[in-house]
Amino acid sequence: MKSHMQRNERAMSLKDSEALLRRAPVGRLGVSWKGEPYVVPLNFVYSGDKIFFHCAERGRKLDFATRNPKVCFEVDDFLGVKKSDRTCSYSAYYQSVIVYGKASIVRTSNRKTQILRKIFTKYAKKTGKRFDTLQVAKVKVVEIKVREISGKQHLPPRMKA
Repeated sequence: MKSHMQRNERAMSLKDSEALLRRAPVGRLGVSWKGEPYVVPLNFVYSGDKIFFHCAERGRKLDFATRNPKVCFEVDDFLGVKKSDRTCSYSAYYQSVIVYGKASIVRTSNRKTQILRKIFTKYAKKTGKRFDTLQVAKVKVVEIKVREISGKQHLPPRMKA
């Protein structure tokens, strides 16, 4: 995995970028097929150098990601507004991360179950969930192998290190 470090004071470290990927509640998947872009928000989990999400057995995001596995993924955290006496000097405080990677469908039932447990733990804050084999068979789990991460931030003064 490559970290694309931007050459400015707003660049995020790889460590901070991965921390945002772990805690962000919603990510946005960007896919494209035959010149048609599509972006969709979704629940996900970041583990190791991979992003995982689940979806129905059919749908646009799955169709596009299967036909063109080169994908982009984005998370962000809006931290507030930087106020000013001058209208044009207003700004936003934020953190954002963009990931480039390759999507593939997880095929084995055991691996799908492991990933579904991670997603369940992230959102339900519970562990030990048992998944019925029929439930697991009815969903697709997609893995994005991260190729590049790029993070950017504009932190309020109280959050700067």
